[in-house]
Amino acid sequence: MRAEVDDMKKKMAGMEADIEKRVRREVDLEYQAKMANERIVIEQMKTEAATKQAQMIEEMRKSDEELFKRMSELFTKVMDGVNKKLGDLKNRSFAGGGGGGGGGTARMDGDVEFRPSQATLESLIQGELESNVKSMQVESKSGGKMGSALERLKAMRGGGEKKKDEEKK
Repeated sequence: MRAEVDDMKKKMAGMEADIEKRVRREVDLEYQAKMANERIVIEQMKTEAATKQAQMIEEMRKSDEELFKRMSELFTKVMDGVNKKLGDLKNRSFAGGGGGGGGGTARMDGDVEFRPSQATLESLIQGELESNVKSMQVESKSGGKMGSALERLKAMRGGGEKKKDEEKK
């Protein structure tokens, strides 16, 4: 019996080593399967991120195109406005005359002489006169204050009374 027990112990020791190898192999296979699944998830995340980035770039490109289109329209409107104002100035300059005798300068087709018309000159002069009147009023106000301050200073010194007496005479 002892021999049978020893045989069984040997078989069990061999089986134990086989079982240990199988368990290790199964653990390794589970670990590799887990890692493979994680790699797949990571690749999916990368693909989703790349797709989102491509969509964002496409949206930005569209918005840039729309912005460029709006800017172009605004620029065109501004240039049309500038051209209209230049045309108005040109028409005003021709309305004021500009004409007759040679003047000694050679002119080509398309040259424009920007000479203000009489109406333009009158409006400028009227604007200047109005602005001069306002400044003259301010000057007269400030001049009166300075004179009274000077008189008060002289009165404080005692010299102002003589002038007042002379003015009364």
